[in-house]
Amino acid sequence: MAGIYIHIPFCKSKCIYCDFCSITKLALSNDFLVALNHEFAFRKNEFQNETIETIYFGGGTPSLLKTSEIQSILEGINKNYAVAKNPEITIEVNPDDISFDYLKQLLKTGINRLSIGIQSFDDAILRFLGRRHNSNQAEQTIVNAIKAGFKNISTDIIFGIPGLTMAEITKCLDLFIKYKVQHISAYHLTYENGTKLYKLLDSEKIKLIDEDFSLEQFTTIENHLKSNDYVHYEISNYSLQGYESKHNTNYWNGIPYLGFGPSAHSYNNNIRSWNTNNLNTYISKICEGKLPSRKEKLTKKMQYNEFIMTSLRTCRGVDPEKLKEIFGIKHYNDFVVAIDKYIKSNHIAINNKNYILTSQGMFLSDGIISDLFKV
Repeated sequence: MAGIYIHIPFCKSKCIYCDFCSITKLALSNDFLVALNHEFAFRKNEFQNETIETIYFGGGTPSLLKTSEIQSILEGINKNYAVAKNPEITIEVNPDDISFDYLKQLLKTGINRLSIGIQSFDDAILRFLGRRHNSNQAEQTIVNAIKAGFKNISTDIIFGIPGLTMAEITKCLDLFIKYKVQHISAYHLTYENGTKLYKLLDSEKIKLIDEDFSLEQFTTIENHLKSNDYVHYEISNYSLQGYESKHNTNYWNGIPYLGFGPSAHSYNNNIRSWNTNNLNTYISKICEGKLPSRKEKLTKKMQYNEFIMTSLRTCRGVDPEKLKEIFGIKHYNDFVVAIDKYIKSNHIAINNKNYILTSQGMFLSDGIISDLFKV
């Protein structure tokens, strides 16, 4: 099995925290779509022995595309790859871009999973983040998606935002629960160098929130969702039983995937590749019949680090027998020694013989995982 990721690089405007590949030059969309279909054809031999079970439209803002354009992209994928009978097909959408009619047409293209970028139901917070929608539009999008017939809906919330209160977090979660959305992602606000948000922090116009308050927010989200039947199956992701993101779960399980479009990454066993993040370069190189990508072969050390990172991010954790089988007894012994301090500090626990992060460990996961890497 394998997956396909499509990066749609267009946005009407850029959110202050975003460091993804996106541009506001919508006039390039036609040239991009032509190049994208050429890339499908150029790379059709890469996964000839694999069945595509998941397709994911990310961005950028994929919902800026017409549904006919989305249909054309899916036809290009089906033309060049063996796609499963009922694949999971996800598209990210913004509440201000989509109408009820758009959602109905979207469902007809074969899209069967919706990821709605909500982030908050507080209008002041949304304005601060640079989001174009308001809280009413966000809620109406959920209502419209359900009415249109979507039965697999994902929403998201950002916490750790300066000025965000516990009451607003609870309000947001309660609205998700009210509509029984099947999947919820919860991300801590990050300050990436080069973003508007980072510049505000660097100029001391805003301050990081207290780490204890961040942990309180993380814990509140986890407890509130767990008490309402959501499974905390990955550090940033919760779902009702059976509604885990198949596409992202495959990432964490080391399943191969192809990425198309500018900045998109691909992975196949021990080879990783990535396209240029410059849209003009992407279009021009494709038109010349060249793939605008670079690749690297993962060393054993890199494969080990990836295994540790992806395993610990999930509720299943690190399977010690699998670690030993793939990487040998030395790597296994080194891992056991390295995690001992985290077991003693209650950041890592043993569950069904696997090593998993505790809730406290999940909150500090970046530091713990990097500490366990081979360097």
